[in-house]
Amino acid sequence: MRQVESLTARLAAGRVVFLAAEGVRIMGILLQPFLPGKAAQLLDRLGVADDRRTFAHTALRCDPTYGSPREDLGSGRATALFPPLVGEVDTRRTDSSSRRKNKERFRHPIMVSET
Repeated sequence: MRQVESLTARLAAGRVVFLAAEGVRIMGILLQPFLPGKAAQLLDRLGVADDRRTFAHTALRCDPTYGSPREDLGSGRATALFPPLVGEVDTRRTDSSSRRKNKERFRHPIMVSET
């Protein structure tokens, strides 16, 4: 019984990963007119062939050949598809007093209880 549950769980996980990869592949194809460079990078990382990047290939399960990257994936922030900008790192303190001040500052008047 335990092996059946394990097999079922592995099949379900595999299906989730497959559908997520298909969604990213289709999204990459559809984004080509708007973000040609980043879409090409994304599709290269997924291993989608150049002749399979057309609108005709935006259906589920229509490209069983992708999956091996066509470029080095690298590691870390510097090689991310959308790396963070240097100024985007939030260095503010997150101690309890600053959180309390933020809550008070953003409190909506309707949500304030009168106790």
